[in-house]
Amino acid sequence: MKTKIIFITLFLIIMGIKSNYAENDSVAFKHSIVNKIVYPEFAMKDKLTADVWVKFNISENGKVIVDQINCVDVLFLDYVKTELQKLKIDDESELVGKTFYYKFTFKYQSE
Repeated sequence: MKTKIIFITLFLIIMGIKSNYAENDSVAFKHSIVNKIVYPEFAMKDKLTADVWVKFNISENGKVIVDQINCVDVLFLDYVKTELQKLKIDDESELVGKTFYYKFTFKYQSE
């Protein structure tokens, strides 16, 4: 009985640690996207705005695979797709195999 309690306790601790790492991976990934995909240089001159909707997943080798992407402005569409595909995720990450849905909103803001 005592062995079962110790085993169950260890299992719960390990699952908690694994869950914590998954959350940390997700938060770190979101930060890397926010830092990588910013208002682009090409849009500044004309003060362009756009929304880009994208569905992507993380492949087994840690690459971002864009499944669907929509935007009325092809320049923003290409920009987001290119920047996402530059991201590299650790192939041991909990993010591998997951699908993400993001909406990127680009608005010109004067300094």
